Amino acid sequence: MRYGFIVALVAGLALAGAVRADDAKLAFTGMGKGEGHCFKYEMHVELTVQGDKVVGTFQQKGRKQYAFTFPAGADGSFTGVVPVSNGNKMTLTGTATPAGGSIKMTGYCNFAGALAKK
Repeated sequence: MRYGFIVALVAGLALAGAVRADDAKLAFTGMGKGEGHCFKYEMHVELTVQGDKVVGTFQQKGRKQYAFTFPAGADGSFTGVVPVSNGNKMTLTGTATPAGGSIKMTGYCNFAGALAKK
């Protein structure tokens, strides 16, 4: 009985690990566009496609990191708003699939580009 429980536990953990291994991990790094000093700002985004949602972080070089979780459509499309410092916000839109995707960030500056497999 104990042996059967251990086998079931190990099999369950292996299956859970396999599901997590299938999650698509994507990244983008690019320079800003817009007014003022935006062209000097570098943004880095990392996200993971987890079933029907995208979970990730973004960070402007030298600044605080922000986390997000947004629902994803069947085609991998997502959109959402993340509050950032000084009452500003960043609106993130894009598409994320296991093969890659794209992201557009609008707010105090604009960032956009391809999401590449990490």
